[in-house]
Amino acid sequence: DLDLILLDLSLPDVDGTELLEHIHEHYPELEIVIMSGHGQEFIADRIAGFPIARVLVKPFDASQLLACLQPSPEPNHAPNPAPRPSS
Repeated sequence: DLDLILLDLSLPDVDGTELLEHIHEHYPELEIVIMSGHGQEFIADRIAGFPIARVLVKPFDASQLLACLQPSPEPNHAPNPAPRPSS
């Protein structure tokens, strides 16, 4: 069983946002931590509407990763997530 997914938005073979959407749709109970080497604005635009509680901006070190992976008080709930635009 998985408790958490650490997902990079920039993947070589699949769009990270599409994978995020798939994970959220099929495994809504999983907490998702997003990581990306892009700026905060890029990340915010890509994850708008998803209940992402934590984001790691690359590069990060082991202590930042460990701090981010500590249990959150309310898994999979971000404060006031923006609605996803309809396709």
